[in-house]
This record gives sequence, C-alpha cells and structure tokens, in this order.
Amino acid sequence: MEKFTNNEFDDIYVLHTAFLGDIFISYHFINQLKFNNPNSKIHFITTPIMSEPSKKISSIDNVLSFDKRNTQKKLVDSKNYGLKFSKNSLTISLHKSLRSSVLTYFSNSREKLVWGDASLSLLFKNKIKYQFHLHERDRLNKFLNIFKNVTLTEQLPKVNFNNKNDIIENTILIFPGSVWATKKWKIEHYIDLASSLKNKGEDVLICGSKGELDICDIISKNSNVKSLAGELDLVDLMQLVSKAKIVVCNDSAPTHIANLFGTKVLTIFGPTTPDFGFAPYNGEFIYSEEKCSPCNIHGPKECPIGTHQCMVNIRPESMLSKIESMN
Repeated sequence: MEKFTNNEFDDIYVLHTAFLGDIFISYHFINQLKFNNPNSKIHFITTPIMSEPSKKISSIDNVLSFDKRNTQKKLVDSKNYGLKFSKNSLTISLHKSLRSSVLTYFSNSREKLVWGDASLSLLFKNKIKYQFHLHERDRLNKFLNIFKNVTLTEQLPKVNFNNKNDIIENTILIFPGSVWATKKWKIEHYIDLASSLKNKGEDVLICGSKGELDICDIISKNSNVKSLAGELDLVDLMQLVSKAKIVVCNDSAPTHIANLFGTKVLTIFGPTTPDFGFAPYNGEFIYSEEKCSPCNIHGPKECPIGTHQCMVNIRPESMLSKIESMN
C-alpha cells in the first residue's frame, strides 16, 4: 500500500452507512483522522438517520447524507454519488458492502482505501487487512496507516451540543432494545433489575426508540420506572447519555454512544461475544460463555437450539452486583 504525506489531500471522504453502533464507533477514527490531517477537510458520508448526530462531531467538517434504503438504493446511484468529489482527495470506505465499494471505486478521488475483504476489493490497490482479534476502534485506526506519520490522540471526540438546562444528570439509563431479537436480555430480567435499582434509591430511566415502545412500556409499567422511549431524537439521546451515571444495554448502539463520552456502561452479551470487537472500549460487560455461543455474528432472529440460555442464565442479581461495583 502506498503511503501519503499528512495533509496532502485537500479533502478526505469517509463513508460509513452501516448500523448505528458501527457509525458511533467510527467517530473515534474520524477524530484520529482529523488530528493527523488538520488541514484536510473531512467529509462524512452516512445514513439520513445519522446525519444530524454526525453534524455534532467537531472533527467532521461536512456531513453528506446517502439514502441507500430509499431514494439512492440503486447501484447506479452509488456509482454516480462520488463523481462530485474533488480530485485531490482520498475516499475511505469503512463499510464492506457492494454499494459502498461501488461508490468508492467510481468516486472522483485520486486515491481510495477499503477493507481487504470488502466487496470488489480486488479492484483497489490500497487495502487494509481486517484483523478480527482487535477491537473495532483499533481496527478502524489501521486505516491511518496510509499516512507516513501517525500519532494517536487519547482525547475523545468533541461533541458540540446546543446547551440545554433540562438534561437529566446522574441517572442509570436502561436500554432493553436491539435490532436483533436474540440479543435482547429477557424482559422479566430487566423488570427485576429496574425495580431493584429503584428500590435502592437510584434514579433510573428506561430508554429506547419509537420501535421499542412496547418492550419499554412493559418494563416501565411492571417496575414503576419512567420510560422515555420514543420521546428523544438521537442528538437528545446522546446528550442524555453524556450526563448519565451508568448505561445498561444489550450488545447494541448505546454501548458505543456511552463510549463516545466516557460514560460508564455495562453491556450484556449472549448470542454474540465480546471477542468480535464490539465490547465497551472502556467499560464492563457480562457474558455467560455458553458452549453454543457465539451462534451468529449479529445474533439470529431465533435461538438455534430453542432455549436462549445465553440470556436466560444471566441473572438480574449478577447484573445488580456488577452495577454496584461500578458506582
């Protein structure tokens, strides 16, 4: 792989249109990228839902929305998207999909950089080997190796919020949802945990998206803990997490939102494993290490053996003890 001088490119385009958690992790890489290329303009190409959160990241100079699910879902849309990129630029694709590779390959950028196992990777001269054993944040930092001089900063990305006086602070936030059904800890366990925390005098809130209203309402009604599910947009949710005492969640996006601010987080792993590289970077996790786990890279819709024992066997008492040790 050819190496380039820092600040050599007028523009650097970073493409990531995967899941929310993946994109939140990528903010750490962009922070390192800007730190090493302060004179280059950083453009971030992401999904419509992540456009507003991305605009709050100070190391991103420009946010470009790519609607791969609706108005730009055809491959020809990907092919044409990058034609407007400046010539003296670098395009980095953090996503391995065919659509992302097509966008990157046909972009107007002078140089392009992709994962070594990305779709169409044989078409690219500059590639980064995907190292499975690393945490995702460390994996992404390998993209910096395209530059001759790299220095890693320990500073977290700076997030620019519009100051709000009504943000709740020092609260334990419970996020019971996940896109993947088997990643969800049992509802009855969440009810027990929320009730126990409240009985111990903790300020607790149940959080989630509009699509998670049902599960959050069940937990809220049976634990007498308030739910904010569906009431906050992603930016407001980020600000709430930034002021939280502890975040409790499944192997899902809230883990990485918490890591963005250095907020304490406890993540529950069942069908997936922390070894995949998506554990809290600075936080705690619980993993029952059943013989059948991991069963899937994401977590299947249903338990392959019909027991879901990887989640059933993680008891509320163990979670409560872990949280008490984090206080």
